[in-house]
Amino acid sequence: MPVAPSCVHSMYSILKNSGLFCRTNWRAFSKSSRPLSYYSPRWNNPTEGFKFRRSSDKSFAQELERPPVLKPLFYCIAVSGLTLLVAAECTNSSTDAWTRRVTSASAWTGLFGGPISNADLRTARRTELLQFLKNGMTKVQGFFGEEPGILKAAILSSYLTLAQKWLDEGIWVAWQIPRLRGEMMRNFMHDPLSGKSHTLLTSIFSHKHFLHLLFNNLALGGFGSLVCWWFTEKADQSTSGLRESTSMYHFFSFFISAGLFSSYLAHVVRVRFYYPRLVAQISSAEAAATAAIASGKPAVVAAAATFPPILPSLGASGAIWGCVSLTALACPEARASLIFPSSISFSLPTGAACFLALDVLGILRGWRMFDHWAHLGGAIFGALYYRFGIPVWEETRIRMKELAG
Repeated sequence: MPVAPSCVHSMYSILKNSGLFCRTNWRAFSKSSRPLSYYSPRWNNPTEGFKFRRSSDKSFAQELERPPVLKPLFYCIAVSGLTLLVAAECTNSSTDAWTRRVTSASAWTGLFGGPISNADLRTARRTELLQFLKNGMTKVQGFFGEEPGILKAAILSSYLTLAQKWLDEGIWVAWQIPRLRGEMMRNFMHDPLSGKSHTLLTSIFSHKHFLHLLFNNLALGGFGSLVCWWFTEKADQSTSGLRESTSMYHFFSFFISAGLFSSYLAHVVRVRFYYPRLVAQISSAEAAATAAIASGKPAVVAAAATFPPILPSLGASGAIWGCVSLTALACPEARASLIFPSSISFSLPTGAACFLALDVLGILRGWRMFDHWAHLGGAIFGALYYRFGIPVWEETRIRMKELAG
């Protein structure tokens, strides 16, 4: 049955603003058929030939299929578990290799005349790493040998920074290429209504805007280094007898798991709480339009839903919040300061509590600039890892060493 154009345009506006029509693929709906079909043979005159069709007598809410929750959960568990196993195996292999290299050195008796320790292995690793970087910087210095000292220092600093941040910055560069933007939106932003699970992982490394990338890298450089230091301290204090030449792989596993945990928590909140309310709101608008048409009155519906749309998200903020909360618990006496003004300093627990309070306020007030649920998820993961993470890490390393024989 044809529907009044004013009703159709109003319903279309609600769908467009809600996020159900323009930000998802149709796998979020019933697989048998699309519940709504729009077509217009004359786009230059949308009031002619624009009809509203339903595939069945079911209501709008009944036709929709709720986005999955278990599939992303299994994906996060599988990726986190695989990352943990790979990190444990890489740590064991690196530690064994460096132990062999150190013991093969002539007249080795340890730094302080005792058996080989974690500090000995880390010192050997740092020595070789510094030599590698020195060789690379020598080539760069030779290429820019005639440049002023300030420019040379800037180039060398960029060389070291890019060596550490190539992944995030490479993805950011891809965002700036117009031809790749569609692919980036499909595979490097997590849309809870899309039915995709892999974007829970890829969105962690994705930053669309330069300032987003800059501030996340600054935070990761500060709090990430403290997390690595804490991992190193725990390895030195361990009674399991395991040596550990580097905490790099351990941190990588922690970072991936924290990002997945925070993204999944935000996903569940949107799918289980925001999505039903959004669908109910659209259904109410549809019912009002149907009743108006049946009574012969003009069908005029509010063009925008009052409940905020469900938007995609991206960025490493959730994983960084895992670093922040773990550091606040591990170093309660440490102090930090704002970038601007730098004169304001505070203890890490106090700062973390204040920013978490802002996230809670943002949730209650409906602020949309940041993914507050992902921030809370990262903070929860950091607290859990502070309590249970190290025993799980050591047990995993022991099991992988046993499997390796």
